[in-house]
Amino acid sequence: WYQSRVREAVYQRRVREAVVSTQSTVTIKVLSLNMWGVPFASKKIKERSEHLIEHLLVSEYQIVGLQEVFTSWHAKLIQDGVKSIFGHSHWFKSGSLGSPGLLVLSRYPIVEIAFHPFALNGYLNV
Repeated sequence: WYQSRVREAVYQRRVREAVVSTQSTVTIKVLSLNMWGVPFASKKIKERSEHLIEHLLVSEYQIVGLQEVFTSWHAKLIQDGVKSIFGHSHWFKSGSLGSPGLLVLSRYPIVEIAFHPFALNGYLNV
């Protein structure tokens, strides 16, 4: 009985050591930013986007999520500006104001996307 308990304890310790030795930490740098890109209401959209592009080109972010990128020209400006670093992107093209305003940039392939629309509740404050 005692030997079997010792064997079990040794076995459990080896299992724990194996799990610990195979676990590694993965760090992902993510940026989430509201671009404040409401057409006809927001000021200096192009200039602010160009500054963001300059920053992203020298950043260490791996995934970027941008909100309020409502127009196709705005999405294209950003996507084209960072394509050398963020080779993968997706702009959600359906919804109010032409799109839901979500643009995702990634250094890694985007293998699946999903979007759950919701109704606008309250007033649009611009």
